[in-house]
Amino acid sequence: MGIPEVLELVGTNIQKIFTNWARVEKKPGYTIFAKPARKSHMIKTLEGAISVGVGDIICRGIKEEIWAQNKGDFERCYAATGNSDREWLEYKPKPGNYWLWAAQVTEEVEVQTSFGILLGNAGDYVIKETEAGSELPLRYWIIKQNIFSEVYNSTKYYESQ
Repeated sequence: MGIPEVLELVGTNIQKIFTNWARVEKKPGYTIFAKPARKSHMIKTLEGAISVGVGDIICRGIKEEIWAQNKGDFERCYAATGNSDREWLEYKPKPGNYWLWAAQVTEEVEVQTSFGILLGNAGDYVIKETEAGSELPLRYWIIKQNIFSEVYNSTKYYESQ
């Protein structure tokens, strides 16, 4: 999958975020809309402006929020439902051999991704994706607090580190 993305905290609370991870999964019935990027350009997300390239996938969530994923990650994680909204196709999460972990942050956080730097505020969540049975991160992203509760359920399993 390549080099994992880097998580950096702005401030001094790095130990707290790495010891309060909870396993989460997307809620039943959750879907998104997506379309391939036809040109390289910048898009504005809730977490900051990011750069997308031709073939990357632009996603639209339940609150009309926009983000991007590389095509490989997207195809591994989502399956088409057959529904559409003009140029946007609807997708649902695929069951897979990966786990999602969430940690609510108590201060500002930055995540360096292949698309650019994502910024989160106190109360937002950092999501970590790992292979099933592993604690090693494949990638990180940020999700705003008001969206998190509509997308994820906790599995009530907590990671010690």
